[in-house]
Amino acid sequence: MQASPSKAKAHALETHSWSLVTSWLGETYHPQPVPPFERNAATLNALQILMTESLTANELRDLIFKSRSEQLIMAETRGTTGDKHPLHGKSDLVAILDDSLSQSAQSALDSMSRSRVLLGGKPSSCHSSRIIGALEGDMVALSRRIFDLEAQTQQVEDLISNLIDQLSHVEGMINQHGIYTKENSPGIGTDDFVLEHPPLHSQILQHQREIKQLSLKADEYRNRLAGLSNIQPLRSKSGDVTVADVASEMGALDRKRKQMLQFQEIIASFHGLPPDVHSSRQEVKRVLGELNRLQTKRDELFAKLIE
Repeated sequence: MQASPSKAKAHALETHSWSLVTSWLGETYHPQPVPPFERNAATLNALQILMTESLTANELRDLIFKSRSEQLIMAETRGTTGDKHPLHGKSDLVAILDDSLSQSAQSALDSMSRSRVLLGGKPSSCHSSRIIGALEGDMVALSRRIFDLEAQTQQVEDLISNLIDQLSHVEGMINQHGIYTKENSPGIGTDDFVLEHPPLHSQILQHQREIKQLSLKADEYRNRLAGLSNIQPLRSKSGDVTVADVASEMGALDRKRKQMLQFQEIIASFHGLPPDVHSSRQEVKRVLGELNRLQTKRDELFAKLIE
């Protein structure tokens, strides 16, 4: 069964697309092999989009590089004709000018070149208009001026940082010693410029008062303990009841209470017996005979139930 022309055309188009994508992947990963991946319609579509974007970006980068080279050559030709070190060769000129530009100038040059390419500008010769050349020369000069100003700004920031560090060091020394001093001068004593820190001084006085109060309390507690230790031996010698004596008496009382409970249990086991020993033995024999009679009757009833 032959496939329809539309299916055959779609298959041929898909095969051609895969060949282009495979060739592009081989060039991209060269000299490494292409990683394995699943071949389906979604993968083909994604790879085609990626290939198109990559090729467009490469072409745009080439155009930007060409336009950038022309702009640098025109700027140097129009703006720096009185240079003491003339350069020979466009490639050397472009490389040296590129290295001499600051980061902001390079960004501006890239932006201008990209705008020209996106707007459809064509590469022009060195005989462009004087206005464009003057503007490009001013741009290079402005970038150099910006670079100089950035360097000066960095120096000023370093000086400010150094001054801040020195000021912090001086403040730390002042806080450590707690006084401000002035250099000796005729007619003025240094004692007039000694300023104590009121908060720190008040805190020190407060701590001293608390230490004194705690010392007095500690002495008072020591005296009380000494008095109690002196009273305890006197009581023992005089024959008065001590805590140890009370504890021993309580232990003896507890033991007697337990013994009394045991005796009560033994007495309860003899409840109901006559007070005479002979009569008690006769009662025990009678109860045992009654028990044997009841056991025999139980066995007979059990045997009848089984039959």
